Formats: sequence, C-alpha cells, structure tokens
Amino acid sequence: MIAYTEVVKIIQLDPIAMADDEEWLFRIEILKHSQKGYFAQLWRQDSYDIKPTFAIKPDWIASETLFVQENYRLEMSHKPHYFVDVESCLSAILTELTKEFDLSQ
Repeated sequence: MIAYTEVVKIIQLDPIAMADDEEWLFRIEILKHSQKGYFAQLWRQDSYDIKPTFAIKPDWIASETLFVQENYRLEMSHKPHYFVDVESCLSAILTELTKEFDLSQ
C-alpha cells in the first residue's frame, strides 16, 4: 500500500500581539499520515518585497504576503510526533504556543 498524508483541518489563530506593536498571525495545519497518525505543521504570515525574475516594469518590486513554515517553534518539531486524533494534536500545539508567547492569562 502507498503511504500518503492528507490535510484534515486548518485552523487560523487570532493575531498574537508582540512587544513591538506588531501582530503575528499563525495557521495550524493538522495532517494525517495514512499509517502513523496525526501531526501538525505551524505557519506564520509574513510580508516580503520580492523582485520578480521577469519583471513587468524595470525595478518593479512586488509586496507579497505569504505563510512561512514555523515548525522550529514547536518542541515536537525536533522529532516527528504523531497523535491518535485531531483534538489531541491540536491541543498539544496550542499548549506549546501558549508557553512560547506567554498567553496563559
């Protein structure tokens, strides 16, 4: 049997206020591996100025908003960690983010 991974749930969190009056927007993807169980990927929205290889106008810069992978913030990112269901996976990620950004209030 061919193993595969599918996205089963996407959660976009409310923005998290940072010390420098900036807000970070995170997205959590819950995925299911066909043989191992559920795991998560963490993404953060960021803006970039990008100079296209084939610009429409000379020196044209595109300002783009993208989601960049932030798995390094997760304690469980150092080795794959699988869960038996979506809710336990999501709960673990939310617990880590709460600790990371001191959101316990």
